[in-house]
This record gives sequence, structure tokens and C-alpha cells, in this order.
Amino acid sequence: MEDAGFKIIIPAWLTPKGRRRAKVRLRSGGKTKTASASAQAYFSMETLTDYHYELAIGDETLTPEEWQQLVDAKAPLIHFRGQRIELDRENMQDMLAFMQQQKSSREIILTIYPRNPMRPELRQAIIKANSDYFSWDKARQEKYGQDIPEAEYKIIKGHLYKTLFGITLKNDDAEDQCTPEQTFLFNQAILPLAGMGDNCFFLNEMGSKGALDFETWYDYDFDDHEFQESSNAGVQEGYTIRPYKGRTYPRWARMLIDDKFYYVTLLTEAGFLCNALSEVEHDYINELIPYDFVEGKNHGKKEKGGSLWDMRRDANGLEAQLDELETRLWDYQRSRHDYLVDQCFNEQHKAVYFVDVSGDELDPCMTIIASDPSVMKEIHFKSIVADCRRYEQEASAILLCAESEKALLKSFLKNQFDDIMANFDTKVVKLKKKRKVVVCDGVVF
Repeated sequence: MEDAGFKIIIPAWLTPKGRRRAKVRLRSGGKTKTASASAQAYFSMETLTDYHYELAIGDETLTPEEWQQLVDAKAPLIHFRGQRIELDRENMQDMLAFMQQQKSSREIILTIYPRNPMRPELRQAIIKANSDYFSWDKARQEKYGQDIPEAEYKIIKGHLYKTLFGITLKNDDAEDQCTPEQTFLFNQAILPLAGMGDNCFFLNEMGSKGALDFETWYDYDFDDHEFQESSNAGVQEGYTIRPYKGRTYPRWARMLIDDKFYYVTLLTEAGFLCNALSEVEHDYINELIPYDFVEGKNHGKKEKGGSLWDMRRDANGLEAQLDELETRLWDYQRSRHDYLVDQCFNEQHKAVYFVDVSGDELDPCMTIIASDPSVMKEIHFKSIVADCRRYEQEASAILLCAESEKALLKSFLKNQFDDIMANFDTKVVKLKKKRKVVVCDGVVF
């Protein structure tokens, strides 16, 4: 419109600088003192413990009754004390509940920003575990959330289970006391504390380093590659360290996508296609050569520290053919893996795919697929969804590639099966190392 000659004037209350935010404030309640007395007693116990909460919009203080009237307003824009303001009624209701529930804290100004997903029960739990949390800046809060001290996490977890479900945890293994629905709701409730950035991103993986130690998906993936290759070289004589082209192993995370909680799997395109093969290989082999697992003669026999695991496959006399077919499958997998990794790395078409694989409302799952390392460099953990959206392409393209890979695998297995049944000599026995598997006592499968 400006190019057409129109002059655009935006009201001050619509600009970031002029917008008046709803907030809960903690004010000192001490009486006014002389300058000398005030200087002497500024940090006294009396001044630190004498305070009260206020509800405010910008610098204007409101009573709880006035605040409730605004919450009950039907329109998102209202006229308030000479100015128009934009309301988020859900957040304002949370703030009112928060003010009424909290009775003590240090002097802070606590601002609840729009679309903050932290529910009142979590705020209560945090204050109960560490009352300083809401006085910290965002960076320190995120660092705390990524590495919560064990004793404080136990307090937070216990409070959430008590207030959300009425459950008093008897031990650290909460899953034994809870339904799948309660476990899901707990994971959803604690995410704003444990996660970081715009989408409350939480990397659900073990290790000495966490998501805060890496700026991008690429940085994390490359570091893991270096670690794994170094470890392999240390334990395998003559091992050749492979150059980095993007790892094919999944990364598990939790985050908000379009304000909805998801369990997320992060994969490279090569990794997604390789995983597609594993979805069909065993079922198709069982279709070609049906088999069942049966107990061997030594299964369950007591050994020092446990029991022998001796499960054998019964393929109705075709056990040797089954072993040969699986050996050829493993060779195919290794070859196809290397081909797909090289292909994706060399093409570098910078694409991201979102594939929703949710089971039901208690199992919201999303797979996010990056085509190659070049696009992974553009995806920051703290803005992961927005960064991925910039390179998003239709998921149908990658799903079609996956179906093509499955069809190629089935064709290969069928051809190998026909060859084995026609030409394989079962009298030729390949030498194998004997292995003994001992299952420790108390292990449950």
C-alpha cells in the first residue's frame, strides 16, 4: 500500500514497544521511611519479607475484580483506561490463579507472556523446588531445565503427580503407579521446564552433553559421528574412520509443534529410507520361509549370575536356507545403506519433511526428516520448527521414495529366495563363532 502512495499509521498499542502486557507483580509492602533509615534497612529481613502481589497491565494496577471483568470480556480488543489493548484471556486467568495460590517469593516482576504453555501446577512445583527460578533470565532457566538437580526434580515430579492425578509417588518409578494417559500428561506438563527455545525442545537422549551444548542439529549430529567413529577405532583393530555424511540413527525428542505436544523422531533422509527397509524385511522373510522361535535344550539352564538364553528358530527343516537368506539380506543392507548415504549427501537439495505417525491422542508422534547435512546446519534447536518450516516440502515425496525402497528390497529377497531354493547346497556348513548368552537374574523381557 505504501508503494501505491498510501500512508500507513499503526497505533502505538499495536507496536512491540507500545503494547501493554498483562503481568503479575510482587511489590514491597514496607512503609515509607526517611532516606537515612531506608538506606540502613533496605536489605533487612523486614523489607525482604513484607510484600504483596499485584495484577497489572503495563503500569496500571488492577483489582482482582477488574481483572476478572477483563477475563470475562467477549472481545479480544477492549477499551481500557483511555487505550485499546489486546487480551489473551486464557493466560490472564492463569495469572489470576497464580497470584491467588502463591503466598511467598523474593521481590520480582513476573511477566507471563502470551501463549506461555507453563501451567499453574508446574509453576507451583518449580517454586516449591527452587523459589529463585522465576527471578532468573531465560538462559539460566533453560540451563536449569536441562539439568535439574535430582532432589529438586523429585520435588517437582512429586508435586505434579499429586496435583494433576492425586497420586503420592512411593518411589522413583512412577510408571508402575500410573496409567499411560497420566504418563503422557506428565510429559506434556513438564516440557515447558525441561525444554528450551520457541518450541520447548527437549532432546530425549543420554550423554555427557545436552541440546544446550549445540546450536544446530548438524552440530549435534557431527559431534556424535566423531565420538562414535573414534570409539570404533579404539576397539576395532584396523578400523577406518569414515567421513561425516550425516548419521542414519534416529534422535528422539519432545517438543511443541503448532502449540501441540509431540514425541518427535529426528532422522536424515538416508536414515528414514534405511529404517523403511527394517519395517518389511523380517515379515517378508517369514512370508518366504515361515519360522517360529522355540526353546533350545539349554534354554533356562542356570549359569553364574543368570540363566542361558537358548532360543532357536524352527523353519520346518529350512533353517540352513533361512540363515543363508538372512546373510544375503545383511549384505544388501550394508550396500544399500552406503548408497543412500552417498546419494543424499551428494544431492544436498535442502529439504525437510514432516511425517505425522501418531497412533492416538495419547501417542502424538512426528518424524522430522532432513535431506542432508547442508540443511541440518540451518536448523537451530531453539527455533527448530520455524527453521524446518523454511525448507519444508510435501511428505508424499519422501514416503514415495520409502515405498520404492521397500519394493526393491522385496524384489531382491524374492530373487535370492528362488536362487537359494534351486541352488543352495545345505551340506556346505559355514563356520560360525559360538556365542553363549546369559540373562542376568531379575531381568524382565
